[in-house]
Amino acid sequence: MFHIIREIFEFVLKYLGLGILVALGVMLIILLLLSKRERVTRMLKIRAIEEKFDQLCEISDRLDEPYMSSRPLGNALWLTGLIWKGIMIEAVILVLWVLVTAAG
Repeated sequence: MFHIIREIFEFVLKYLGLGILVALGVMLIILLLLSKRERVTRMLKIRAIEEKFDQLCEISDRLDEPYMSSRPLGNALWLTGLIWKGIMIEAVILVLWVLVTAAG
C-alpha cells in the first residue's frame, strides 16, 4: 500500500514541478519582451499581434503602478515577484520529490 501512495506522490510532484517550470519559462519570455518593448514594437509587422502586445504592455503598466513610487525606472516589477515566488515553490517541490523518491 505504501508503494502505491509513494508512486502517486512522486507522479504528482514530478508533473507539478514540470508545470511550474513551463510557467516560469513563459513568465521569463514575457519579462524579456516587456523589458525590450520599444525594440519588440518596431519589429512587429502584423497588426493583430502588435495590438495584442500593446494590450499586454498596458496591463503591465497598470500592474506596475503600485511599484512606481519605490522604483520609477522599473519595468514589469509585478512579474519579477511572481518569478521569484515560482522559483522558491519549484525548489520546495524539488526537495519534496527527492524525499519521496529516497523513501522508496
